[in-house]
Amino acid sequence: MFVAILATGVVLILVGRVSPEALAGYASALAGLYAAWHHRPGGGETRRTPPEGPPTSER
Repeated sequence: MFVAILATGVVLILVGRVSPEALAGYASALAGLYAAWHHRPGGGETRRTPPEGPPTSER
């Protein structure tokens, strides 16, 4: 996925649609938004606690 994003940036610069400075700004902004979204509290990740002890067998 990283290679696809890098290739897209290179193509946009070579075609002349985006300046390298603008692309760096966009990348920084998107990285910040992704980090804020990915590390949000209660983002669906649940922590599981290990069992208290070994399971007991009943006979």
